[in-house]
Amino acid sequence: MWIWDVARETLIPLTARGSRSVYPLWTRDGARVAFASSGVWWQAADGSGTPERLAAPSGGSQLPNAFAPDGRLIVTDGDNNNVSVVTPGSQSPTELLIGRPGMSARNAEIAPDGRLLAYETNESGQFQVVVRTFPDVNAGRWQVSTAGGTRPLWSRDGRELFYVPPDGGIMRVQVTQGSSVGFGALTRLLTGPYSWSVGA
Repeated sequence: MWIWDVARETLIPLTARGSRSVYPLWTRDGARVAFASSGVWWQAADGSGTPERLAAPSGGSQLPNAFAPDGRLIVTDGDNNNVSVVTPGSQSPTELLIGRPGMSARNAEIAPDGRLLAYETNESGQFQVVVRTFPDVNAGRWQVSTAGGTRPLWSRDGRELFYVPPDGGIMRVQVTQGSSVGFGALTRLLTGPYSWSVGA
């Protein structure tokens, strides 16, 4: 894994040559990069120091998905398809947030203000985009997509949520927060196929 310095137009090695490191994820302050490599690790973004393991292998391919404002890291188990959280530096095991046998929950993304968590799940029989409150994921739950959806992504201000419908393209929904959480009408932002690279 490498860091591309845009200003200097040069590559900075982040992980050791020969190691399989995938799913890079920046911390919110840009100082570190988390990644998957037989567990979850993070490393200073300038390549200094040594990588630190945040989550040990659990029999599945754990993948870093999102950092919360308080620094906790959301992890999706790529094999068991559960959503968990780990606290860097605590040496504590990952804590299961969402998941049960026979259900997949994955691609979790935290809203910029840290109050909502979006993810995809097949608990209804088809993958749909669901939003829950965060950090207490049991305080509120809303299904956002109506005809299938994956790959949720928040806008930078948290007022919109995007996802990929089964026929491709990108859907958009407005999100309001206050005394309660609300979602606007679904609109199609883009049509056509949507391509993404696994592990990049």
